Amino acid sequence: AEGERSGAVKSLRRLRAAAGVTTALTFATVASGAFVAGNSAGNAYNDWPLMNGQLFPWTDVMEDHPVNGPFYRKFFENTALVQFDHRMLAYLTSGAVAGTVLTGLKLNAGPLGAGGLGLITPQAMNALRTTGAIAVAQVSLGISTLVMNVPIHLAATHQLGSLALLTSGLCLSHSLRYVGTATRSLGKVSSKVLK
Repeated sequence: AEGERSGAVKSLRRLRAAAGVTTALTFATVASGAFVAGNSAGNAYNDWPLMNGQLFPWTDVMEDHPVNGPFYRKFFENTALVQFDHRMLAYLTSGAVAGTVLTGLKLNAGPLGAGGLGLITPQAMNALRTTGAIAVAQVSLGISTLVMNVPIHLAATHQLGSLALLTSGLCLSHSLRYVGTATRSLGKVSSKVLK
């Protein structure tokens, strides 16, 4: 029972860390989205998943609208690079959300059969499911906004969705804040279940 308790505690802590990383990635993606909007980068490269038929528009990054000064400014001012960065961050964030949600669902089901261990509170499970659902909606909105050439109602909804996803990630991280104290009694619960 002690080994199972230790494994469950580690899994819950990893889930809490994953939720924090996912929320930080969401914040970075939201920030990069501000540069997309500020540069009107959504009005260029309106195909998906490629950008004008290329995975990475190298020529446009290096030649189109050259930025005087240091190269790092291109990450904030070059239309092609700003949109590419936002896409890559969105892919990374989507993967992080999917991994976090799947880890949480698997952990809550637990190894002890249909009832599972139920280690995650209902508040955290709601936040976990909500984060997953909003992420799916946000990705769909982002792609739709891009391929439809940024209609203002979709663009505004996509921006609102980014705040909803960030909020749900913060809620998830907050709801997992007591992982350490909640798992102290796990040894007692799991030893009773295993007897």
